[in-house]
Amino acid sequence: MTSIIMVMWCAQLQEKVSKLSQELNEERELNRCLSDNQKSWKDRVTGLESRLEDVVKQKDSEIQDLREQVRDLMFYLETQKKIEDSPDGAKQEIQEGQLIITQSSQQKATPSRRKKKQ
Repeated sequence: MTSIIMVMWCAQLQEKVSKLSQELNEERELNRCLSDNQKSWKDRVTGLESRLEDVVKQKDSEIQDLREQVRDLMFYLETQKKIEDSPDGAKQEIQEGQLIITQSSQQKATPSRRKKKQ
């Protein structure tokens, strides 16, 4: 009788070992899938962050360009307004005049490297 109990007990243990082994394999497969999925998402996030950085740089550049255009347009409009408000003689002189652009006086003059003759 005891040998029958031992056989049944061994069979139950073998069944538990088999079941636990199957569960372990399922958990390992699930872990592998989750790790692959995590790597895929990390790569996707990295790509999106890089793309966002490029878009932000482009947006900032466009904003700077538009600000310069607005500044130029405001200068033009203010000048036109001043011309319209000026007396007729000055208005005609401005319209017929010439504009000469010279080099900016803001540039620093470089000192001469020649020694003075004595």
